[in-house]
Amino acid sequence: MLPQSGFDFETNVGRATSYGLEIEGRLRATDALTLNAALGLVRATFAEDTPALGSDANGLNVRKGDPIQGSPKYNLALGAEYRFAGFAGGDAFVRVSGKWVGPSHGSFVRAQTDYLRPSYFTADASIGMTLDRWEFRLFAKNLTNNKKIIQQPSVQSVSEALYLRPRTIGATATYEF
Repeated sequence: MLPQSGFDFETNVGRATSYGLEIEGRLRATDALTLNAALGLVRATFAEDTPALGSDANGLNVRKGDPIQGSPKYNLALGAEYRFAGFAGGDAFVRVSGKWVGPSHGSFVRAQTDYLRPSYFTADASIGMTLDRWEFRLFAKNLTNNKKIIQQPSVQSVSEALYLRPRTIGATATYEF
């Protein structure tokens, strides 16, 4: 028998306002080099005080203008691909990319460990070759092996720490029908 148990309850409560800007671009700088960039900016807030979500000694947990959980303020991605002649008539390539994710909130309760989630950066790279309808690729994700804690939720009074995925190295083979 459990000495203590509980349950989670999720519902839609209150009104929210969200607006932002998303822009994406791709530039073929030369016959061999392609650059890409993407930017997202968002402002997502509660549109009214929400007493149904509780309070503490400092007042309501959710006040008009408080941020919506899980909505980063910005995202930015930059990438490049360089293609050149490979062997056996195929094209070889090198790809690099970086992604910045802005801070967000994981809880509406200011005292919880997951209230403020930090911004973070990851970098990826790959090399490969295309032969007819095949693409062979070696890749590395999270090149710097960034071990930043990006979430610290507390579920049923148990605190957790969620990290970025560790450096991952692998290979793929893809056939296009």
